Amino acid sequence: MKKILKKILLLFFLLANLFSLSAPFAYGWDSFSLVNPVGIKNEIMNSLGVDQNELKNTISTMNVMRQKVNPPQLMLNFSPTNPIPGEKVTVTVTPTYFLNDAKNQYFTWYLKNKKCTDRALDGNNYNYNKDCDLNDDNKVDIEDYKIKAMRVIANNDFAWDSADYTSSSDNDGYTASSGGEDQKGKNAHCYFHDTKSGNDYELSGCDSKKTAHLFPNAPDKTTGDGSFGKDEEKFWHTNPNANDTAGTGNVDEANVSGLGINTFTFNYTTGDKVGVVVEGVSVQPTQEADSSYKTMWAFSKNTCDKD
Repeated sequence: MKKILKKILLLFFLLANLFSLSAPFAYGWDSFSLVNPVGIKNEIMNSLGVDQNELKNTISTMNVMRQKVNPPQLMLNFSPTNPIPGEKVTVTVTPTYFLNDAKNQYFTWYLKNKKCTDRALDGNNYNYNKDCDLNDDNKVDIEDYKIKAMRVIANNDFAWDSADYTSSSDNDGYTASSGGEDQKGKNAHCYFHDTKSGNDYELSGCDSKKTAHLFPNAPDKTTGDGSFGKDEEKFWHTNPNANDTAGTGNVDEANVSGLGINTFTFNYTTGDKVGVVVEGVSVQPTQEADSSYKTMWAFSKNTCDKD
């Protein structure tokens, strides 16, 4: 491939110089001479031993190579693989095609119990399970499943129901960066990968001043904004007087953001479904004139509707 590209560049260089040298003679004082560029091109190609049909195939492949690049993906490993009710299950995720490593990425886990199905409160809709509506928005959906999992991670069996949440004496706020902890100070450019077309589409609302995350949020609060007061402490069941309730080495809000949390352990109940979304930067750079790479997400089934 490199040899062919060198030959193409050499050809263009020779043609450019040929035309620049021949231009003054194309319209002479006493005569008119016509340069046949196709003939010259064929002569040069033949002298270089270039098969023009193969060259056309190579260029055609290069024209769509961008659409063949693998987007960020992930693999999940369960231990044990066939748990019994009440048994602890540990899920480990292995992300691929990310530029940054796991310790700098954000892992948003979600846990869906069999009794919790997507429902919205509609009048006297008795299928609506209030116990599953963890953010009190009168519906049960993926946001509640994310809250359930990230509470388990941030709480780490802390006895929150007997804690005093009238105040918070710790300093456990965390400001998340688009694409991961190691992307602080860089411009943010977020992309969605369409697996059918192979194209990456840039998402609006994600730039140097705004970031886009799939973190779960407490009501009227934003996870990863650097503020983590007593109301969020209570919502996430964390210790209001210790800045690292989970003992991960991160402050509480960083744990809710899933910073570096590439494993998730929970008590299994029949019918549980678990998954994760990984946020990081792709191995593909943006086309911006800065140091940014594409902020992208990997999903449990490695597909996601762009909506």
